[in-house]
Amino acid sequence: MYRKMSYHWPKFLTQQSGKAVDVLISESNDIVFNLATEEYIFEHLDIKNPLLFLYRNNPTIIIGKHQNPWKECFV
Repeated sequence: MYRKMSYHWPKFLTQQSGKAVDVLISESNDIVFNLATEEYIFEHLDIKNPLLFLYRNNPTIIIGKHQNPWKECFV
């Protein structure tokens, strides 16, 4: 059974929640939007239950601050 979460999400995100974990599914394939949403959730929301944020991006390579692209990417 699903219930709506109390957060006010934009209409292009759907909200679903189960018994133990809240699931947020992004309908956007934009990497910038999805990473910004992930950061906003982490920094600004008071999460009561564990939250799973699912998204699928267009083909993208994401390299973290402490990663060496020469070691991470093989051509």
